[in-house]
Amino acid sequence: MSSSPEVFNPTIYNHGCLSAVCWPGKISLNSFLDTGFATAEQLDSLISNIEKYYVKVNKNAIGATLAYRFSAGRDNLLDSDFASDANSMISRLTKIKLKPGGHRDNHADGKSAVGCGAIDKMNQAVYMLSDSQYAKSIHDLSKALIGDSFNEDNFYQILGEATLLNSRSEKYFKNRLNAVDVLEKEAKNSIATLTGEHRECLVVANYVPNTTLAENNLLKDYEGVQVFNYDVWRSLDLADKLFPKAKDKKNKELFILARAMTAIATLMCLTDGSQTLLTRN
Repeated sequence: MSSSPEVFNPTIYNHGCLSAVCWPGKISLNSFLDTGFATAEQLDSLISNIEKYYVKVNKNAIGATLAYRFSAGRDNLLDSDFASDANSMISRLTKIKLKPGGHRDNHADGKSAVGCGAIDKMNQAVYMLSDSQYAKSIHDLSKALIGDSFNEDNFYQILGEATLLNSRSEKYFKNRLNAVDVLEKEAKNSIATLTGEHRECLVVANYVPNTTLAENNLLKDYEGVQVFNYDVWRSLDLADKLFPKAKDKKNKELFILARAMTAIATLMCLTDGSQTLLTRN
């Protein structure tokens, strides 16, 4: 007897405004509503229908590079650089039979930016992690995102490592944009090109395994309105595969937390925190 295919029935939860305090980024839901670019009715429709824009996926982002540096690679913070770390991450993912992935967008020039916030804003994200005024927001959102995987000592350890890395940020991130070029060369069809300018109105933390948001499809239906999607499941799954042994428990916990913290810090660089936060379970 053949078994029935697995069926997901995810639930979307609306948690309201992403942040109670204003962040330094320029992308603002409040501004979009004020100018008429987006309407409350349009956003209500998007939230109600967002499930149909999720698709199956099996790629792993090179955004994991920095999280790995803050975990298993923390002993080499003083003389590493991002381009080399990204190359190592691509090799590591390939070795454990995972396909790396990333994206560009069609507005980036490829020289000063590639259109992926996790890479373009990475140096600024590290600065956010090293600045004490943002620590509480990063702490509270990270804890909410990863739940039982959160550990106070690990949180403050990563903040310390980020402070050290920020002190040599210019050198570490000098050739970071090359990482996407290397990924395109080493892993065929690993880079997607997204369309439209950054006009994100929602943030979704996605916990449903092997799924992600098909952003270009959503753009067509909602006239340029965009969504920041963070696949939390991917961080958990990637941590299991990178650190399968019991002796690596500490590195695994650090990796999961560092992924959450760098994602939040990147959002702080890009947005003012007025976006609506959803979770998909």
